[in-house]
Amino acid sequence: MAEIDETQAEGSYESRKESDASQRDLVKRWLAEIELVDNQEQTWRKEGEKSREIYRAEKEGEGQRFNIWFSNIQTSVPALYNSTPTPDVRTRYSDPDEVSRMSGQAVERVLSYSVDTYPFDDTIKSCVQDREIAGRGQARVRYNPTVHEDRVYQEVTCEHVQWKHYRFGPCTEPASRPWEAFTHFLTRDQMMQLAPEKGGGVKLDFTIASEGKNKTKPDAPQNVYKRGVVHEVWDKRTRKVYWIAPSYAAAPIRVDDDPLGLINFFTTPDPLYAIRTSDSTVPVCPYRIIMPLVEELEDITVRIQALIRVCKWRGVRHP
Repeated sequence: MAEIDETQAEGSYESRKESDASQRDLVKRWLAEIELVDNQEQTWRKEGEKSREIYRAEKEGEGQRFNIWFSNIQTSVPALYNSTPTPDVRTRYSDPDEVSRMSGQAVERVLSYSVDTYPFDDTIKSCVQDREIAGRGQARVRYNPTVHEDRVYQEVTCEHVQWKHYRFGPCTEPASRPWEAFTHFLTRDQMMQLAPEKGGGVKLDFTIASEGKNKTKPDAPQNVYKRGVVHEVWDKRTRKVYWIAPSYAAAPIRVDDDPLGLINFFTTPDPLYAIRTSDSTVPVCPYRIIMPLVEELEDITVRIQALIRVCKWRGVRHP
């Protein structure tokens, strides 16, 4: 009997080892997938960041005297999105069915109320602005059910996704993307709320102040500037959501089965593109197209100002 128990223990140990190795391989696989997309989009991401810096006049020592790029964005964004859309729900074939008509009216009113209860306009404007500045904008839909005793409150909202924090798998059409990922920067409390069992082992390896010009204060509370990087990966093939932390290689910190059971699985529409060709989903930064004109206008402006500075007043006296 002791030999049987020992054999079973060894088998269980080997099974755990295989399971642990499988979990580590899963993390490596998704980090490699994300790195592959980053390499493909490397040029676009650099140009998008440059475009954002020029729009915000953040380039140190190279301030645009004539920032036509800012003027273009300020003009194009309101032209592309200038008012809240009005829901219009009707039957596909306009059949004279009173039940269908009333159902459509109910859904239409629900949509109208939902859009009015949160800043829907701000979400869409941010997506359009990302499209014009960087070349791609994205939003996602959130479903938030709240259960309180015998009552259930359900809420569906749209949420803006930062252009540089969104990725999806290689494909030629956004509709055929195999997976998509959202990057989050979480505090320790948020990490523990997301993954109570593993959140404490995730290293907070990102410092917020490093992205800006402000320096961290030495007397600030511990970890006030620290965040943990987590990739939320929606895999259409397995219909699972994997939460991958680059600083935690042992396993995904959390895995969710298909959360919503949607036909297309994803909770996002196709991204908004400013420029795209049919053979690639890698965006093109609009600033790349207008850059020669921007540089020419800047050069002309600099020359005009230089001429103005050397001009001097001269007077003429009549006899």
